[in-house]
Amino acid sequence: MSQDENEVKYKWNFEVAEEFGEIGAVLVENEHHNEMYLKNIALMGSLMVLFVLHAIHGLLQNSNLELKRPVLGGKEHSYPRRYRTGRPQCKTASLETAIVDTNLGFPYFTTLDSLSNEGVNLPPLHKNGFLKDLLPRLVKFISDSQEDILRFETPALVEKDKFSWFRDEEFSRQTLAGLNPYSIQLVKALQEKKLFMLDYHDLLLPYVKKVRKIEGTTLYGSRTLFFLTPNGTLRPLAIELTRPPMDGKAEWKQVFTPTWDATGCWLWRLAKTHVLVHDSGYHQLVSHCNLELKRPVLGGKEHSHPRRYRTSRPQCKTVSRSSTVYVPREESFSEVKQLTFSAKTVYSVLHALVPSLETAIVDTNLGFPYFTTLDSLSNEGVNLPPLHKNGFLKDLLPRLVKFINDSQEDILRFETPALVEKDKFSWFRDEEFSRQTLAGLNPYSIQLVKALQEKKLFMLDYHDLLLPYVKKVRKIEGTTLYGSRTLFFLTPNGTLRPLAIELTQPPMDGKAEWKQVFTPTWDATGCWLWRLAKTHVLVHDSGYHQLVSHWLGTNCATEPYIIASNRQLSAMHPIYRLLHPHFRYTMEINALAREALINANGIIETSFSPAKYCMELSSGMAVDDPTSPHGLKLTIEDYPFANDGLVLWDAIKQWVTDYVKHYYPDPSFINSDEELQSWWTEIRIVSHQDKKDDPWWPALKTPEDLIGILTTMIWVASGHHSAVNFGKYAFAGYCPNRPSIATRKMPTEDPSEQELKNFLNKPEAAFERFNGKLKELEGVIDDRNANMSLKNRVGAGVVPYELLKPFSEPGVTGKGVPNSISI
Repeated sequence: MSQDENEVKYKWNFEVAEEFGEIGAVLVENEHHNEMYLKNIALMGSLMVLFVLHAIHGLLQNSNLELKRPVLGGKEHSYPRRYRTGRPQCKTASLETAIVDTNLGFPYFTTLDSLSNEGVNLPPLHKNGFLKDLLPRLVKFISDSQEDILRFETPALVEKDKFSWFRDEEFSRQTLAGLNPYSIQLVKALQEKKLFMLDYHDLLLPYVKKVRKIEGTTLYGSRTLFFLTPNGTLRPLAIELTRPPMDGKAEWKQVFTPTWDATGCWLWRLAKTHVLVHDSGYHQLVSHCNLELKRPVLGGKEHSHPRRYRTSRPQCKTVSRSSTVYVPREESFSEVKQLTFSAKTVYSVLHALVPSLETAIVDTNLGFPYFTTLDSLSNEGVNLPPLHKNGFLKDLLPRLVKFINDSQEDILRFETPALVEKDKFSWFRDEEFSRQTLAGLNPYSIQLVKALQEKKLFMLDYHDLLLPYVKKVRKIEGTTLYGSRTLFFLTPNGTLRPLAIELTQPPMDGKAEWKQVFTPTWDATGCWLWRLAKTHVLVHDSGYHQLVSHWLGTNCATEPYIIASNRQLSAMHPIYRLLHPHFRYTMEINALAREALINANGIIETSFSPAKYCMELSSGMAVDDPTSPHGLKLTIEDYPFANDGLVLWDAIKQWVTDYVKHYYPDPSFINSDEELQSWWTEIRIVSHQDKKDDPWWPALKTPEDLIGILTTMIWVASGHHSAVNFGKYAFAGYCPNRPSIATRKMPTEDPSEQELKNFLNKPEAAFERFNGKLKELEGVIDDRNANMSLKNRVGAGVVPYELLKPFSEPGVTGKGVPNSISI
């Protein structure tokens, strides 16, 4: 009938018989893919019903108590350390039709065989081609004139020998060469070392009573004894199954052995089946856990940062969201946001693209062998897998890829990053290396060397930060690390010039500390050593940018503010209403990052030099000057990030000032606002327990205190995040400009004769007022980008600094400052 942003109205006419009487209730069933909040039902006359619905992401009353599980990662069950996931899987109707009773399973072995031989009918998904690519090893398709058939691939074990699983020899063999070779143990009580055991007795016995209460399943504790034969194979001797005392019955225990009589033979086979069930569960839940993916717990006593959202609330049965990490429903993506950011779709499609991208390089461990190989991603492109969804992918990644329709094949071409499009070799020069410390992806790290009064020397210092990780990282195959310091000189024209780079490797593996200073030089070897040293510094800067300036400094820093605001401020509180737009979607985007970006062996760990220690690692450029426009005098006057950021900061501060003074004209209002004081107390004491007594915390006693606190929060979620996030493709899309991982040490660090020879032969490796201020900033930035005297932001082949331009046209443009961290 009608629809606006938050409300949908439906109107129906019903014929109600006269003898029905007065309408007492209306039953409404929601078949939409998201949950809906039914606001009201209006009966007009007796024949018309008007429904008013609010779309939200789930209802508390829909929580299914059957899905309640104990909290993992807490005191009672300390492992595994992770967020709770585990949504129930949907049943596939087509597969259910292949068996008689879903509670009993497959009634005959021939029913199992039919999955590979005859197959089952496919539902009308209209996506068979895509599904075929998605599950190439699992299913095979036969095009039929009337219907689509799904046939499962015959497992290799069955294809080799259909009845091998039936025999004791194979049962024993798979304890050594099957899915779970971790559980077989030597019985140490015997000196002969001939007896071995699978022991699931003590592990499973506490769960027998619980599991047996679940309809359709059972469980025992089990021990299985094997004998090592002279030919080196194992022979099963006995299986003991145990049921503890329960339901008024005494303990039941029985030992089964191989036998020749028919009944005993089938009992032995059934006992083996129970053992295989236990072994399969142990394999999937315990053995399958990769110890290589173990990471320290963040947000606790040892690694107190970043602060993480924690919950023990069970998932609702019908909750639909993009992330499997729990996110409070009020923080989840809206339907519109969900459509524009389908993280799971992006993840799936990019995984399908990876094999095609890998064909563009010779060795995935070495990376791109030549610069021309990198260029070919934009020029020639790579073949696309047959996804039959190119149009959809094009919409999904509009700035990243461009597609060319070919009569024979589909080609994927990456967009040329703006930096390379402006000047293909700008990244190669010292000037651009220096400029990007002020107007690049990470303008937060450059520091003044305060020991000198002239204020002409500046430094990127990653020495003390990275040195403790050098030894750890170097143990990981295919990567290396140094501590580094880079010294810059401020020239008379306001640009920085690199003077020297110091790389340090601490004492390790019986070798003394290695340290070397590299400087710009004119001889060929020294020139390439300088370039390689710059590459290592860029790797360090890329890692610090992604892990500290970006993830820790914006996404993580904002999360405790969001939690405290929702816990302590009512929805009608003026400060909640001010902050809410700046906290929009941040919890959801952080949850997605924990799933696919910062997770163990995820994109961040595999792409940045600290590797598996990335998250562990993530755990003054101005002086006061009242005569300057913003109360600060920049040491480097042509500092694009700082110049634009100060204008934006002032606009935010003015808006906050007008807002706060409207609601808190008197300091007494601040002190008497219990919600506000509880909010600030939670942020300081609960969210930052280890920092609660630090002297730098601002008090919250006056409107000026509140203005400073709120301005900082809004700046972090908007300006800070925009500066470190939206230039990624422009600056880092061409990896030589922003390499993120180093695979080889410097050629001068304990070089072998062959390494040195290789290097010498081939070296390259009020709101209207606020809005007006923002529009004013647009013009200021445009004027600055046209000012030829500002060499850090304008010049031949220089990408204009637009990361803090407040407005942007639709799409990922590298400019525009969103309210919140929502991407």
